Amino acid sequence: MFFYLSKIFAGFLFPYPLFFVLCAVAAYRLPRSRFRLVFRTGLFALYLLSINPVSGLLIGALEEQYPARSVTDLQPGSADAIVVLAGMVDPLSSPPGSDRPELLGSADRIFAGEELWRVNAAPELMISGGSGLLLQTGGSEALILQEWLTRRGTPISVEAASRNTAENAIETAKLAREKGWRRIILVSSGFHLPRSVACFRKAAPELELIPFPVDFYRSRIFPGPEGLFPAPSGLSVSSMAIKEYIGLIAYWLRGYI
Repeated sequence: MFFYLSKIFAGFLFPYPLFFVLCAVAAYRLPRSRFRLVFRTGLFALYLLSINPVSGLLIGALEEQYPARSVTDLQPGSADAIVVLAGMVDPLSSPPGSDRPELLGSADRIFAGEELWRVNAAPELMISGGSGLLLQTGGSEALILQEWLTRRGTPISVEAASRNTAENAIETAKLAREKGWRRIILVSSGFHLPRSVACFRKAAPELELIPFPVDFYRSRIFPGPEGLFPAPSGLSVSSMAIKEYIGLIAYWLRGYI
């Protein structure tokens, strides 16, 4: 009994769920008005975006377009190069004197790329991506990873000029033509691959792509009652999905896909 009560009470006493409880009380106490309706509607929408089933539905619609696959699914020499899209390093958080990058949750990208190279799926491993920050502060992500992987014994080439997915595709396409690549394994997060593949096909229609998704966020098994508690992690996943949908629309309007 203690176990169940501890889970329930802890779930409601964490800052984020507690915020919803207090807001719900406030919404109940507000006088009837248009503002009360707007407040309740906004709070309910935020609740939905913060729970596991809804965030999983949003991100899952993107992730399911390219199902997960094993490194061993690819035969040696399956492609001319493995291209890993950046977005897995925080260039602003590395403490002084550190000899390794601060990796984000999407670090599965580089580890998968390294595994693919080690099983000889392609002879060359490349990271595409510079700094994606508006002010271009911090180091180039591709160069940071190149230095780190070289110390780990993994030779790697980089494309460090691009700042977003569209530029990843454009700059990589230029290198592919120079190097004579005809087929590449494209590694990125599962939710990000639909936009990435569309960009690469637009920038280099002659290049054959083998999409390799990693870094999945949708729960394959419902976690139980905890999945209905609002959580920052749920809102974070929903935000990633919504950002990706907006990106698809924006890139389509801009002509990148």
